[in-house]
Amino acid sequence: MSGLAPEAAAWRTYKADPRAFMLLRGYIPTALRVEVTDPEDPTPYVYVSTRNPEALAAALTAVRSA
Repeated sequence: MSGLAPEAAAWRTYKADPRAFMLLRGYIPTALRVEVTDPEDPTPYVYVSTRNPEALAAALTAVRSA
């Protein structure tokens, strides 16, 4: 997972995997990278802009645990 703005910028550019699904908003400097664990899906991760990546990560962890 990446959340800080400099790391987010790197994952939007030279670290990006062309197979990834990205939902980006240019005015939001932070993002979250969520690994896709489905062996049938060639998408390595979903990368989504969010103002609060820590809260989104916590929510996804809570849903996975339920």
